[in-house]
Amino acid sequence: IKEIVGNNVIVDLTIDLTKQANLLNLHAIFEDNGIKIVGEIVDSTKTTLKINIVGEIKNNTFLPGISSKPSYRSTVRIVNMDELALILGPMEPTINEVTLGYSNIYQNYKINVNTNSFFSNHFAILGNSGAGKSFSVSRILQNIFADPKKSPTGAHVIMFDAYGEYTRALGNVDKV
Repeated sequence: IKEIVGNNVIVDLTIDLTKQANLLNLHAIFEDNGIKIVGEIVDSTKTTLKINIVGEIKNNTFLPGISSKPSYRSTVRIVNMDELALILGPMEPTINEVTLGYSNIYQNYKINVNTNSFFSNHFAILGNSGAGKSFSVSRILQNIFADPKKSPTGAHVIMFDAYGEYTRALGNVDKV
């Protein structure tokens, strides 16, 4: 670790980036004495990486947000598959999880979310006109309500469909 500035960590590289696959947007782990700080690689030169701190792994659980920063003696490495499962969810959904799609960073990695956790928090889908927001909302709800066992418990969903965009896509959801 060369420098810690705000929520960013600058790391000197000991590898030749010209001989590596693209590292941008991958997750990195800062590990020191059992503490694992999680970051996302957001920028690079041929000799340094800029890593934005995004959370911490404690007691085998990913906690988003910044509660601490890495020490200068931390070992820096790319996230392994077990840690990635804590951050993005397991590759195979459990009984209460639904697949939202695939990661555009980690090839063929399914993004699964716990439906109760998903609906107990605020979320937003943002984009320009024609970007696929309505399609995304429809697909998420179709995936969730396709299996009654995965439907969220106690969730309240209110939709105002002023233009009738969801009528066909969600026409049978009320039957679940």
